[in-house]
Amino acid sequence: MQVSVLAPNTPALYEMHFAVPMAGAVLNAINTRLDAPNVAAIIKHAEPKVLFVDYQYITVATKALQQSVSMDMGDHRRTMPLLVVIDDIEKPTGVTVPAPSGEGDGHHQLPVLEYEQLVARGDTARHPPRPVEDKWDAVALNYTSGTTSAPKGVVYSHRGAYLSTLALLLQWGVGHEPSTCGRLQCSTATGGCSHGAWRRAAAPTSASARPPPRLCTPPSPPTALPRCSSTSS
Repeated sequence: MQVSVLAPNTPALYEMHFAVPMAGAVLNAINTRLDAPNVAAIIKHAEPKVLFVDYQYITVATKALQQSVSMDMGDHRRTMPLLVVIDDIEKPTGVTVPAPSGEGDGHHQLPVLEYEQLVARGDTARHPPRPVEDKWDAVALNYTSGTTSAPKGVVYSHRGAYLSTLALLLQWGVGHEPSTCGRLQCSTATGGCSHGAWRRAAAPTSASARPPPRLCTPPSPPTALPRCSSTSS
């Protein structure tokens, strides 16, 4: 079972790098810089049962869900994932999920939960963490950013993620009880993706921050380069 997450480097995304594998599922962290068509392509291919979405990316997520359904052909109808909204803990926004254009009364018809409420309902006595029975089982499903074509998926195993994490800790010379501040986006579909969160687990103090809603500013107009004058000798 796949669990997709569309969120920046927040505590919720960090927690799910451990909670999802411990639940026996495969984590699919989606790059927040992707547009709705690319996110839709990932959702269509990954077929997650649950989609966690940070409140800042609700619009992108709902558009992607609509487009992923429209991609289905013939009699095959895709089952929509359960939508879980990650709200701001310190300043809850009470964000609502918009309905598809022209439908409903402004509220989404899909089952929607809130992340902290879902966590509070957890019962480890009834549902203890699942042990890893095979180290070659999948732990993460990552995708490229679709810069040259549609996003392409790569599966990481428990063993592969462990060895990559351990190797980088040794290569970087990470000492005992370090303090880290993760700047690389955990959902980046490269070697630094999920491993970034697992590497940070070695640090007792690990800082993360929610970025502002708009990460990119329009580029400034290019300045004219000075013309080179040629002189004859």
